Amino acid sequence: NEGVAGIGILSFNESGVVTCAQMCGEAGIGCVVLDASGAVLKNGVVHTASVDFDWANLGVMNADWMAATYPGENYVIITGTFDSVACQVLDEAMNARAEELGQNKMVDIRAGEYNPNVAANVAEDLVNADLDFSLIFVMNEDMAAAVITRLEDIGVADKYHVLAQNGSDVGIQFLQMGSLEFTTASSPGWEGVVGALAMYNILFEGGESNVQIMCPCCAVTEENIDDPYTVIPWDVKANEDVITKLTCDYFPEYAHYFD
Repeated sequence: NEGVAGIGILSFNESGVVTCAQMCGEAGIGCVVLDASGAVLKNGVVHTASVDFDWANLGVMNADWMAATYPGENYVIITGTFDSVACQVLDEAMNARAEELGQNKMVDIRAGEYNPNVAANVAEDLVNADLDFSLIFVMNEDMAAAVITRLEDIGVADKYHVLAQNGSDVGIQFLQMGSLEFTTASSPGWEGVVGALAMYNILFEGGESNVQIMCPCCAVTEENIDDPYTVIPWDVKANEDVITKLTCDYFPEYAHYFD
Protein backbone atom coordinates (compact mmCIF):
# COMPACT_ATOMS: atom_id res chain seq x y z
CA ASN A 1 0.00 0.00 0.00
CA GLU A 2 2.98 2.35 0.47
CA GLY A 3 3.94 1.92 -3.18
CA VAL A 4 7.38 0.40 -2.67
CA ALA A 5 9.25 -1.06 -5.62
CA GLY A 6 10.55 -4.10 -3.78
CA ILE A 7 10.45 -5.99 -0.50
CA GLY A 8 13.19 -8.02 1.18
CA ILE A 9 11.93 -11.06 3.06
CA LEU A 10 13.59 -13.03 5.87
CA SER A 11 11.27 -15.64 7.34
CA PHE A 12 11.86 -18.55 9.71
CA ASN A 13 9.65 -20.87 7.69
CA GLU A 14 9.10 -21.89 4.10
CA SER A 15 5.40 -21.08 3.96
CA GLY A 16 6.13 -17.53 5.06
CA VAL A 17 8.56 -16.75 2.25
CA VAL A 18 6.47 -18.52 -0.38
CA THR A 19 3.29 -16.70 0.62
CA CYS A 20 5.04 -13.31 0.72
CA ALA A 21 6.67 -13.90 -2.67
CA GLN A 22 3.29 -14.82 -4.15
CA MET A 23 1.68 -11.69 -2.71
CA CYS A 24 4.49 -9.52 -4.08
CA GLY A 25 4.07 -11.06 -7.51
CA GLU A 26 0.33 -10.43 -7.48
CA ALA A 27 0.97 -6.81 -6.49
CA GLY A 28 3.69 -6.28 -9.09
CA ILE A 29 6.31 -5.65 -6.42
CA GLY A 30 9.87 -6.99 -6.48
CA CYS A 31 10.78 -9.62 -3.89
CA VAL A 32 14.25 -10.62 -2.68
CA VAL A 33 14.21 -13.63 -0.36
CA LEU A 34 17.04 -14.18 2.14
CA ASP A 35 18.15 -17.42 3.82
CA ALA A 36 15.44 -19.68 2.41
CA SER A 37 17.61 -22.16 0.47
CA GLY A 38 15.67 -22.00 -2.77
CA ALA A 39 12.23 -22.57 -1.20
CA VAL A 40 10.54 -20.03 -3.49
CA LEU A 41 12.16 -21.45 -6.62
CA LYS A 42 11.31 -24.99 -5.50
CA ASN A 43 7.66 -24.00 -5.19
CA GLY A 44 7.66 -22.45 -8.66
CA VAL A 45 6.98 -18.90 -7.49
CA VAL A 46 8.40 -16.26 -9.84
CA HIS A 47 10.21 -13.60 -7.82
CA THR A 48 13.15 -11.23 -8.08
CA ALA A 49 15.93 -13.26 -6.46
CA SER A 50 16.82 -15.59 -3.60
CA VAL A 51 20.08 -14.67 -1.84
CA ASP A 52 21.53 -17.36 0.34
CA PHE A 53 24.45 -19.47 1.58
CA ASP A 54 25.09 -23.09 0.70
CA TRP A 55 23.62 -24.50 3.90
CA ALA A 56 23.98 -28.06 2.67
CA ASN A 57 27.71 -27.56 2.17
CA LEU A 58 27.99 -26.03 5.63
CA GLY A 59 26.40 -29.17 7.04
CA VAL A 60 28.85 -31.35 5.13
CA MET A 61 31.77 -29.32 6.51
CA ASN A 62 30.58 -30.06 10.05
CA ALA A 63 30.27 -33.79 9.40
CA ASP A 64 33.69 -33.93 7.73
CA TRP A 65 35.30 -32.18 10.69
CA MET A 66 33.66 -34.48 13.23
CA ALA A 67 34.69 -37.61 11.32
CA ALA A 68 38.29 -36.42 10.95
CA THR A 69 38.68 -35.05 14.48
CA TYR A 70 36.53 -37.26 16.69
CA PRO A 71 35.81 -40.53 14.85
CA GLY A 72 33.54 -42.92 16.71
CA GLU A 73 31.94 -40.23 18.90
CA ASN A 74 28.23 -39.46 18.76
CA TYR A 75 26.69 -36.00 18.40
CA VAL A 76 23.56 -34.01 19.18
CA ILE A 77 22.18 -31.01 17.33
CA ILE A 78 20.82 -27.85 18.94
CA THR A 79 19.24 -26.33 15.85
CA GLY A 80 17.67 -22.90 15.47
CA THR A 81 14.02 -23.71 14.81
CA PHE A 82 12.51 -26.74 13.15
CA ASP A 83 10.57 -24.47 10.77
CA SER A 84 13.68 -22.71 9.44
CA VAL A 85 14.53 -23.82 5.91
CA ALA A 86 18.21 -23.06 6.46
CA CYS A 87 18.25 -25.21 9.61
CA GLN A 88 16.43 -28.04 7.86
CA VAL A 89 18.85 -28.06 4.93
CA LEU A 90 21.99 -27.86 7.10
CA ASP A 91 20.83 -30.50 9.57
CA GLU A 92 19.74 -32.94 6.87
CA ALA A 93 22.99 -32.55 4.92
CA MET A 94 25.08 -32.92 8.07
CA ASN A 95 23.28 -36.10 9.11
CA ALA A 96 23.41 -37.58 5.62
CA ARG A 97 27.15 -36.91 5.34
CA ALA A 98 27.80 -38.31 8.83
CA GLU A 99 25.89 -41.47 7.92
CA GLU A 100 27.86 -41.74 4.66
CA LEU A 101 31.19 -41.41 6.49
CA GLY A 102 30.10 -43.87 9.17
CA GLN A 103 32.13 -42.28 11.97
CA ASN A 104 29.61 -40.27 14.00
CA LYS A 105 25.98 -40.94 14.89
CA MET A 106 23.35 -38.31 15.66
CA VAL A 107 21.48 -39.31 18.84
CA ASP A 108 19.15 -36.33 19.36
CA ILE A 109 18.10 -33.01 17.83
CA ARG A 110 16.37 -30.19 19.66
CA ALA A 111 15.52 -26.55 18.96
CA GLY A 112 17.35 -23.72 20.69
CA GLU A 113 14.87 -21.20 19.22
CA TYR A 114 17.78 -18.85 18.42
CA ASN A 115 17.67 -17.94 22.10
CA PRO A 116 20.94 -18.38 24.05
CA ASN A 117 19.21 -19.13 27.35
CA VAL A 118 16.91 -21.70 25.74
CA ALA A 119 19.89 -23.31 24.02
CA ALA A 120 21.82 -23.50 27.31
CA ASN A 121 18.84 -25.14 29.02
CA VAL A 122 18.53 -27.62 26.16
CA ALA A 123 22.22 -28.48 26.44
CA GLU A 124 21.90 -29.09 30.17
CA ASP A 125 18.87 -31.32 29.54
CA LEU A 126 20.83 -33.31 26.97
CA VAL A 127 23.76 -33.73 29.37
CA ASN A 128 21.40 -35.05 32.02
CA ALA A 129 19.62 -37.39 29.61
CA ASP A 130 20.60 -41.03 29.17
CA LEU A 131 22.46 -40.40 25.94
CA ASP A 132 25.92 -41.38 24.70
CA PHE A 133 27.48 -38.33 22.99
CA SER A 134 30.40 -35.96 23.25
CA LEU A 135 29.86 -33.63 20.28
CA ILE A 136 27.36 -30.75 20.34
CA PHE A 137 26.54 -28.84 17.16
CA VAL A 138 24.82 -25.50 17.79
CA MET A 139 23.16 -23.61 14.92
CA ASN A 140 24.62 -20.21 15.79
CA GLU A 141 27.48 -18.88 17.87
CA ASP A 142 25.47 -16.76 20.30
CA MET A 143 23.66 -19.94 21.35
CA ALA A 144 26.96 -21.86 21.30
CA ALA A 145 28.57 -19.31 23.65
CA ALA A 146 25.70 -19.79 26.10
CA VAL A 147 25.98 -23.57 25.79
CA ILE A 148 29.72 -23.46 26.49
CA THR A 149 29.19 -21.22 29.52
CA ARG A 150 26.50 -23.55 30.89
CA LEU A 151 28.72 -26.61 30.42
CA GLU A 152 31.44 -24.79 32.35
CA ASP A 153 29.01 -23.76 35.08
CA ILE A 154 27.87 -27.33 35.68
CA GLY A 155 31.44 -28.64 35.57
CA VAL A 156 31.28 -30.85 32.46
CA ALA A 157 32.88 -28.69 29.76
CA ASP A 158 35.87 -31.05 29.49
CA LYS A 159 33.56 -33.91 28.45
CA TYR A 160 32.09 -32.23 25.38
CA HIS A 161 33.22 -30.68 22.10
CA VAL A 162 31.14 -27.78 20.78
CA LEU A 163 30.96 -26.77 17.12
CA ALA A 164 28.80 -24.09 15.53
CA GLN A 165 28.36 -21.91 12.47
CA ASN A 166 28.37 -18.17 11.70
CA GLY A 167 31.89 -16.70 11.81
CA SER A 168 30.67 -13.82 13.99
CA ASP A 169 32.87 -11.82 16.35
CA VAL A 170 31.53 -13.93 19.23
CA GLY A 171 32.34 -17.16 17.44
CA ILE A 172 35.85 -16.08 16.48
CA GLN A 173 36.52 -15.03 20.08
CA PHE A 174 35.39 -18.38 21.51
CA LEU A 175 37.29 -20.24 18.79
CA GLN A 176 40.49 -18.41 19.66
CA MET A 177 39.94 -19.21 23.35
CA GLY A 178 39.61 -22.88 22.43
CA SER A 179 36.20 -23.42 24.02
CA LEU A 180 34.53 -23.52 20.61
CA GLU A 181 36.38 -26.14 18.61
CA PHE A 182 35.04 -25.63 15.10
CA THR A 183 32.88 -23.16 13.19
CA THR A 184 32.03 -22.11 9.66
CA ALA A 185 31.73 -18.54 8.42
CA SER A 186 28.85 -16.92 6.54
CA SER A 187 28.38 -13.14 6.72
CA PRO A 188 24.74 -12.00 6.90
CA GLY A 189 25.96 -8.42 6.59
CA TRP A 190 27.43 -9.10 3.17
CA GLU A 191 24.36 -11.17 2.26
CA GLY A 192 22.24 -8.10 2.94
CA VAL A 193 24.44 -5.94 0.72
CA VAL A 194 24.19 -8.45 -2.11
CA GLY A 195 20.42 -8.65 -1.64
CA ALA A 196 20.04 -4.88 -1.91
CA LEU A 197 22.22 -4.71 -5.02
CA ALA A 198 20.37 -7.61 -6.62
CA MET A 199 17.05 -5.89 -5.94
CA TYR A 200 18.18 -2.66 -7.59
CA ASN A 201 19.99 -4.38 -10.48
CA ILE A 202 17.04 -6.59 -11.40
CA LEU A 203 14.23 -4.09 -10.90
CA PHE A 204 15.85 -1.04 -12.46
CA GLU A 205 18.65 -2.23 -14.74
CA GLY A 206 17.25 -5.33 -16.39
CA GLY A 207 19.27 -7.97 -14.52
CA GLU A 208 18.16 -11.59 -14.72
CA SER A 209 15.33 -12.32 -12.29
CA ASN A 210 13.97 -15.45 -10.61
CA VAL A 211 17.50 -16.60 -9.74
CA GLN A 212 19.31 -17.96 -6.70
CA ILE A 213 22.43 -15.99 -5.74
CA MET A 214 24.83 -17.84 -3.46
CA CYS A 215 27.27 -15.99 -1.18
CA PRO A 216 30.54 -17.79 -0.34
CA CYS A 217 31.06 -19.45 3.03
CA CYS A 218 33.95 -21.45 4.50
CA ALA A 219 35.30 -23.50 7.36
CA VAL A 220 37.30 -21.35 9.79
CA THR A 221 40.87 -22.56 10.28
CA GLU A 222 44.06 -21.31 11.89
CA GLU A 223 45.25 -20.32 8.43
CA ASN A 224 42.28 -18.13 7.48
CA ILE A 225 40.87 -16.88 10.79
CA ASP A 226 42.55 -13.47 10.42
CA ASP A 227 41.80 -13.10 6.70
CA PRO A 228 38.69 -10.90 6.25
CA TYR A 229 38.49 -11.82 2.57
CA THR A 230 37.87 -15.46 3.53
CA VAL A 231 36.24 -15.24 6.96
CA ILE A 232 34.07 -12.35 5.84
CA PRO A 233 33.17 -9.76 8.54
CA TRP A 234 29.58 -9.25 9.64
CA ASP A 235 29.95 -5.50 10.18
CA VAL A 236 29.89 -4.11 6.65
CA LYS A 237 30.14 -0.46 7.70
CA ALA A 238 33.40 -1.06 9.56
CA ASN A 239 34.79 -3.13 6.67
CA GLU A 240 33.65 -1.16 3.65
CA ASP A 241 36.81 -1.75 1.60
CA VAL A 242 36.66 -5.51 2.18
CA ILE A 243 32.96 -5.74 1.27
CA THR A 244 33.48 -3.60 -1.82
CA LYS A 245 36.32 -5.77 -3.12
CA LEU A 246 34.51 -9.03 -2.36
CA THR A 247 31.35 -7.85 -4.08
CA CYS A 248 33.26 -6.71 -7.17
CA ASP A 249 35.22 -9.99 -7.28
CA TYR A 250 32.29 -12.38 -6.78
CA PHE A 251 29.54 -10.32 -8.40
CA PRO A 252 31.18 -8.16 -11.11
CA GLU A 253 27.76 -7.21 -12.47
CA TYR A 254 27.40 -5.03 -9.36
CA ALA A 255 30.87 -3.45 -9.52
CA HIS A 256 29.66 -0.22 -11.12
CA TYR A 257 27.65 0.62 -8.00
CA PHE A 258 30.96 1.21 -6.19
CA ASP A 259 32.47 3.57 -8.76
